[in-house]
Amino acid sequence: MQPMLRAIIFDFDGVIADTEPLHFAAFERVLRDTPLAITQEEYFARYVGLSDRVFLERLAADRRAAVTNELPRYFDEKYHVYLELIGRGTSLIAGLREFLADLPPTLPVAICSGARRPEIDLILSQHDLAARFPIIITSEDVHSSKPEPHGYLMTLHKLRARHLYGSEKSRDIDPVDAMPADSCLAIEDSPQGILAARAAGMRTLAMLPSHIASDVSAADLRRENFRGLTWDDLCYRFVS
Repeated sequence: MQPMLRAIIFDFDGVIADTEPLHFAAFERVLRDTPLAITQEEYFARYVGLSDRVFLERLAADRRAAVTNELPRYFDEKYHVYLELIGRGTSLIAGLREFLADLPPTLPVAICSGARRPEIDLILSQHDLAARFPIIITSEDVHSSKPEPHGYLMTLHKLRARHLYGSEKSRDIDPVDAMPADSCLAIEDSPQGILAARAAGMRTLAMLPSHIASDVSAADLRRENFRGLTWDDLCYRFVS
C-alpha cells in the first residue's frame, strides 16, 4: 500500500491557467524578426515548461545563434508583452475550479512554477483564487529551474513546515515523516516539470491536451484537463 496523498502541488501555466498559448504568442511577437524565430509546433514539442530565461538560452544554443547580448532584451520585452496579453483576461484549465472545490478543505496545496510572481498573482486575482494557494514558489525563488528539482524540494519544505507549525517559514526541523515526498502529487504539463517532480521523489499527473506533442510518458497518470476528476479518483489511483 502506497502512502496516502498528503498534498498536491500544481504547476501554474497549463495546469491552473490556460496560458501556454499566450506565452508562445508573446515569444513569437518578440522573436519573429530575429535568429530565434520559432513556430508553435517547435515551441510546444521542445520548450514548453522551461522558464523564460532558460528557454531563450537553450533556443539560442540550439540555433547556434550569436545573440547572447540580445537575450536580456528579449527576456524583458517578452515579459511586458505577456503581461499585456494576460491583462486582457485569462481562462482556467477546464474543470479546475470544480476539482479544487472537491478536495478536502484541510488538504495542503501549493504552486511550484517557472513563471514570475507578478504573472501568477495577476491571474489568480482575476479568478479570485489568491487565497486558495498560501504557498507559491516561482522562478525568482530558485537557483535552478525545472527539470532540476530545486523548486519542488523548496515547496515540499514549506509544505512540511506549514503542516507541522502552521507557517510556511523555514524551520530548523524538517521531519520527513510528517510529509514524505511520495505522499505529494505534482500536477504538471511538461516533460521538464514531470522530471523535476520525479527527481524530488513525488508522484506525478500530467495535465496535457492530446494534440500537444510533448513527451510526458514519465508521468504516473495523464489527463487532458480536470473535468470529472475527483479526490476519490486520485486516492483510488495513487493509494490503492
